[in-house]
Amino acid sequence: MGELASHERYANFYTDFAFKKLFGTEANKECLISFLNALFDGKEEISDLTYLNVEHFGAAASERKAVFDVLCENPQGEKFLIEMQKAVFKRFFEQAEIANFSQEERRDYRESQKDFWDLFAVTETAEKKGRAEGRAEGLAEGEAIGLEKGEAIGVEKRNVQIARNLKAMCLNSEQIAQATGLTIDEINGL
Repeated sequence: MGELASHERYANFYTDFAFKKLFGTEANKECLISFLNALFDGKEEISDLTYLNVEHFGAAASERKAVFDVLCENPQGEKFLIEMQKAVFKRFFEQAEIANFSQEERRDYRESQKDFWDLFAVTETAEKKGRAEGRAEGLAEGEAIGLEKGEAIGVEKRNVQIARNLKAMCLNSEQIAQATGLTIDEINGL
């Protein structure tokens, strides 16, 4: 299929690739331990784990089964195996489903959500304000530099015109240089 839709921001963790990307790498080991401990809800504790990657490729999509096992160890040194697959996410989504929240949990969640969106709005507003201030400051600085350069060019042109007029009146180069601030070489070049 073609490129991902431009509106997608996060990977769909029901896909094999995304599931492994999040949970199947050594870099995300602490994330997986924390995730599994949250799923166990205090019934078991994992202090360390080892990845045992195993994949079953079938001829058809229905026969394919992405599996990677993790050998877990609890604080007492006991080891047990967890088969990581989409079933783990079933439990995760059950825990995350708002409909399963108690009234107090829903209230806390909505409050947390409100705080998140408030922070997001404040941050976005501050970024927009900062960009606007930066543009205004840059524009003002650019205008000041442009005005300064423009004035200098205008003064130079005016002095050259005055020098030409004085030269036409047959004043000598020293007198013209004194009146205009131009060098004698500049005057002689006119």
